[in-house]
Amino acid sequence: MFRSVVAIRFRVPFAGFRLLWRSVSRTDRPGLFLSEMNYRFHFQSLAPYCAQFVDGLLVTIRLASLSLVFGLLVAAVLAFARVFGPWPVRRLVSAYTETFRNTPFLVQLFMIFFGLPTLGLRLTPFGAGLLALVLNSAAYLAEILRAGIVSLPKGQIESARVLGMGPVALIRDILLAQVVSRMYPALCAQMNVLVLNTSVASAIAVDELTGMSMIVASNTYRSFEVFSVMALVYLVLTLAVAGLLRLIGFWAFPWKRA
Repeated sequence: MFRSVVAIRFRVPFAGFRLLWRSVSRTDRPGLFLSEMNYRFHFQSLAPYCAQFVDGLLVTIRLASLSLVFGLLVAAVLAFARVFGPWPVRRLVSAYTETFRNTPFLVQLFMIFFGLPTLGLRLTPFGAGLLALVLNSAAYLAEILRAGIVSLPKGQIESARVLGMGPVALIRDILLAQVVSRMYPALCAQMNVLVLNTSVASAIAVDELTGMSMIVASNTYRSFEVFSVMALVYLVLTLAVAGLLRLIGFWAFPWKRA
């Protein structure tokens, strides 16, 4: 009985595979796969939609720039609060960073755009996307900055306190420059991730590059061409951002050029 059951379990999949192979290899259907792959590219059909791509790119740049500025500000406050704040503040910041770093960004975006209106706070798609990007990026950037603060020798902080430096002077004159210098490569990588994360905002009808590309694809039925152009634009954009950040680091930290 056991052998017959095993034989049936193994015979049925192989029989189905043979039937499928015979159906696609019949002589009366020559060139089946070649005919299905006979696709002609028409990138010229996207020319009338150049303005839409440019508009989407500008929205992406604006969304990424604002998210980066506000995300860095929030991250700096969170990082220093995590290191120098009292115990309840440290626990609260830790809960915030762990929550936003361990839940999908799309879920966070939906919670803000669809969940906040139930509490009486209704945001535009762009505003909801901006808020979600700021909160999400701040959690990652705060951990990067915190790691930079912790990596500094404790003697510098203790010496500054002995000299009577206040918290603001300690952060401005001792910690900030060293932390940014040490963690600058990680910050740059996270900034590039932030630029790419703007594409998720298309899920709530933000007319950034991905959203406009989906509209163009639905109008032209040329999905491969549209998304190829979109991928190329994202590639050029991220490479440009990486080059700009490299130049900024080359100018801001001359002692690291060697």
